[in-house]
Amino acid sequence: MGNRGITLFETLIAVLLIAVLIGVFGARYKNTKRTLYQTYVQAELRDLITAQEAYYQTSGSAYAETLAQLAFVTRPEVTIELDSNGYGWAARGSSIELPSGYFCAVFVGDIEAPPPADDEGEIACLP
Repeated sequence: MGNRGITLFETLIAVLLIAVLIGVFGARYKNTKRTLYQTYVQAELRDLITAQEAYYQTSGSAYAETLAQLAFVTRPEVTIELDSNGYGWAARGSSIELPSGYFCAVFVGDIEAPPPADDEGEIACLP
């Protein structure tokens, strides 16, 4: 029969299949990456809860008002904003790797709860 080679149609089908696979796995990769960084933020907030409770136990009756008082250092890609009045504290965590609008919050004690946190000591995330 001779050397037939690959037709243009067969090449287009192969390229189309590869593009579909890249699209499917690319979306999964982005979702997995977003979940990973949201998990990092939640882990940092859990560590902050532990650090604040330890500080409260040592100080006798007050929470730390800054992260520096706790000697609390986060991962480079995670940002924690702390608001404290001594009787309670609230924190909001985000990551530069997450799209805007993705963040987590937690509060403990006598302080206004930052959205989306509703229950004291429970980390809540958006979206």
